[in-house]
Amino acid sequence: MSKINAKRYQSFYTLLNRRTLPEGRLWACHPSGHYKTHITEKDLPEDFAKLNVYGENVFLSTNGVKEILYKPNYIFNHFLKDDLLYISYNSPIEEIDEIPFFKGYDELIYGNNILYFIEAMQKNGYDVSVLQKAIEEKREWANNGYVLDFEKHKKSLHIVF
Repeated sequence: MSKINAKRYQSFYTLLNRRTLPEGRLWACHPSGHYKTHITEKDLPEDFAKLNVYGENVFLSTNGVKEILYKPNYIFNHFLKDDLLYISYNSPIEEIDEIPFFKGYDELIYGNNILYFIEAMQKNGYDVSVLQKAIEEKREWANNGYVLDFEKHKKSLHIVF
């Protein structure tokens, strides 16, 4: 087994170039680029959350998370689809002045991947009660404000709590 030294592994090179490696091997993603590995999904420790990005597998480490920021979107009748979870492994997440954007984050996830990542963090001993409360508030908002839209999707939701 190869050494696990990246925070992100994925089954494809990039979304535009969906080149894959043989035998289920994964690409290691570093700020300096993507690198071929001999690591497979089975080799990854339990602290990796399995996410789905445009039909491809992405594995994101929950180990060493320094800060996370959940930004729900209350404009549209979508539950989590347009919500964002900013993840930082190194530096604090800071809001950029004058516009509602952030800097200092290493990963940005959205949709149901937020729930999968929170679930993996909880399994690895992180206190995610604040995130759970925020997700529950968003769920109640969607359920109360958009009953018909939310009802048809309610059965397919993966809610960890």
